[in-house]
Amino acid sequence: MGNRYSASILIGGKLPRKHFMALMEEVHLGDLGLEWATPFPAELRDPARVVGLLDGAGHLLLVCESANYGEFPDLEEWLRASELSYDRHSGVDGGCDRVAALWRPGMERPFESWASADGDALVDAGLVLEARRALRAGDLLATLDLLDRSVGALERIGALPPFEITD
Repeated sequence: MGNRYSASILIGGKLPRKHFMALMEEVHLGDLGLEWATPFPAELRDPARVVGLLDGAGHLLLVCESANYGEFPDLEEWLRASELSYDRHSGVDGGCDRVAALWRPGMERPFESWASADGDALVDAGLVLEARRALRAGDLLATLDLLDRSVGALERIGALPPFEITD
């Protein structure tokens, strides 16, 4: 079964209403909920009610205290096949190294990075220090190249869009 760690996932993008119950089935099979240690309530598996449960940025936030290696492989595969964006944060409880995995439509695979306690992707400090040295030396092209290697992928990925159920 593997090691089990806490994880959360923010889901964004446009979900056709006809696929809503398939999403709810993936949530159920993955033992995810809206709160820690609480399965997703059956009475809330209604598109009209789920919209009222979105976080302040309009995302569907799901959590699990015991995700296999802190991942949701079946749900994540389903989300990618459905072209729904997501940001996963593994190791929320500190039981393992914290990892952020971000995926947007058009990406071949999720971008993974070490993560802060808040789930923010962390950058390679070595590249940032090299960029600082290049900037102090007046080499702007090298600085930009190093910064692009450090944070460029995050910039290209972009923000997680709000979750929306469409007709």
